[in-house]
Amino acid sequence: MMGRQKRKVRMHIQDGPSVEGVLAGKTRNEYIIWAPRVITGEPNPEMEVSGHVEIPRERVVWYQVVG
Repeated sequence: MMGRQKRKVRMHIQDGPSVEGVLAGKTRNEYIIWAPRVITGEPNPEMEVSGHVEIPRERVVWYQVVG
């Protein structure tokens, strides 16, 4: 869709770390995240990941729009 702005989101994954990045799209089974960062606990709370990630919808507990 032209003119639709991409949103920065944080996906909270069931039994896993959270992933933050630009919600580039959704398929029937997955969320596609560009410029992903994995959000973990201490001591290294964030880790950048190259490329994009595809997160299965059934693993996402909820997501929040952060920007």
